Amino acid sequence: MDANYSAEAWPTNGLERVETCPVCWNSERVLLYQDLTDTVFHCAPGVWNLYQCQGCGSGYLDPRPTAATIGLAYAAYYTHNDREVAVNGVGKGGLSHWMRALVNGYRKDRFGINAYPALSIGKWLIPAVPPVRAHADAVIQHLRELPTGGRQLLDIGCGNGLMLSFARDMGWSARGVELDSDAVAVARSRGLDVKHGDIRVLAHEREAYDMITCSHVIEHVHDPLSLLSDIYRLLKPEGILWLQTPNIDSLGRKRFGPNWRGLEPPRHLVLFSSSSLKQALRNAGFVPSDAGECGLQVPLMYVASHALARGRNPYEVSPVYAFTPVVIMDMLKEAKNPGIREVISVYCKKEFCDAGRP
Repeated sequence: MDANYSAEAWPTNGLERVETCPVCWNSERVLLYQDLTDTVFHCAPGVWNLYQCQGCGSGYLDPRPTAATIGLAYAAYYTHNDREVAVNGVGKGGLSHWMRALVNGYRKDRFGINAYPALSIGKWLIPAVPPVRAHADAVIQHLRELPTGGRQLLDIGCGNGLMLSFARDMGWSARGVELDSDAVAVARSRGLDVKHGDIRVLAHEREAYDMITCSHVIEHVHDPLSLLSDIYRLLKPEGILWLQTPNIDSLGRKRFGPNWRGLEPPRHLVLFSSSSLKQALRNAGFVPSDAGECGLQVPLMYVASHALARGRNPYEVSPVYAFTPVVIMDMLKEAKNPGIREVISVYCKKEFCDAGRP
């Protein structure tokens, strides 16, 4: 990291205190990491402290950027381009290029998705490697036929619209909302129906969607409980929410500490544990269940975190570290224990009997 960069301060009038947990409102906490900086995209000034709630186990920044100034942290965000880039960071070119081509070949055969580059041999090779197949499925957010037959889909925080374009290819009537104006421009250039703003731009809608997807978004919002409440309102009865977010209880966070890729201060304002997220979902009226393994999350997170620990760009590194014994052993451990996986991935059904809920 540039030695002069950390000297920049976040605007003092653009900070707010967070004295209670944004998830359970408990005031008891411990300082988990201090003086964190933006080592991923190098665009957010300031240093940050991450606390862990002693009630629910969630992590949160205090102080944190206000809603009015948080945009300063997204000047160089990955959704500004129109390519598929893993949220967790992977190398570009070489092996990553060929892997992407194989995965796209698999997706075309299984889901009818047209993405390039694509190698048709992927339809045979990818299913033969379960972790890779699971990752390929997870990136399109496990879109599937719903029991109700509904096809109305909303993607919250849709970024550059990559997943929406996949959903459109699969026959969904898909739309998205996105706060980043640069990402909205990319998504609209793909001919996608994307509204600029957060979920509040849909305040006039109610019970409009059969499925809502929310991938790596809830950790970015100032009021995650309000987000879940809005999602509940927007879903039809028995509708499905698919949600994914970094897991503060993961093996990777404990192994890499302040260099864990999932921290990403100050863009990640709140980090859930599996138990705290499911409790928040139940409080909002959902019935949550694990969505299954996400495939290559350990290699992706570990490669990126290993790079950050050495002061390197996590998007420009070789994936060689992904094949070390440490990574393989932790993949086996997390396969058996969803509570320590790198990300929390859940399906949530909206209860049909919701007459008492707003």
